[in-house]
Amino acid sequence: MVKAIAFDCFGVAADYSIPGSEANLASFTGVTVEDMCEFLRLAGRAEFAVGAISAESFRQRLNRLLPAPISMPALTCCWTSTYKPRVDCIHFAVSFRQFAKVPVWLWSNMNEIDRAWLKVHGVIAAFDGLVGSDEILERKPENGFYHQAVAVMERALGQHLEPFDIFLLDDSRPSVEKAQSLGMRASQYVDSRSLSAVSNAMQTDRSCHQPQGE
Repeated sequence: MVKAIAFDCFGVAADYSIPGSEANLASFTGVTVEDMCEFLRLAGRAEFAVGAISAESFRQRLNRLLPAPISMPALTCCWTSTYKPRVDCIHFAVSFRQFAKVPVWLWSNMNEIDRAWLKVHGVIAAFDGLVGSDEILERKPENGFYHQAVAVMERALGQHLEPFDIFLLDDSRPSVEKAQSLGMRASQYVDSRSLSAVSNAMQTDRSCHQPQGE
């Protein structure tokens, strides 16, 4: 049976636009979008995005490339400028926890700025727990992320979890495929209609475990 559900954070529980954030950073610092994209790459955006380097280290690297330095508050504001909670997904998770009595967690590649935004906007509080790449130092779709995420959930829930006990809803096809290859049940999030995959998995479980004759 499904004993725990995991939602990808950015892409399912929260919406965002990478091009939008790039454009806002470019506008704020007075450079072209093309130059900003290159500066972000050189400053280590890929590492920062998953928490492999700190926000301050990333800011210092970026400031070496910009014509004028950007402050941490300004970087934070521009980085999160396109973030928005997906209310339908959050409401679904809250309702599901209440009625299905199954814990719903967040799994995400993220950094400290992302984590702070999620806390301030009440996204973390809507779920039973959060596993982020910034804390476990593993990132999706690497095997280590899923193994570590399950271990964190087991400790928090106080029970052993087999891969098949977990259902992952993720907007990333590589992440879904990796989870499935490790024995988890997983589905790709496209829009709010994708939430039905979670309910369908629970209904299938109930049908399979319903005693004969009922």
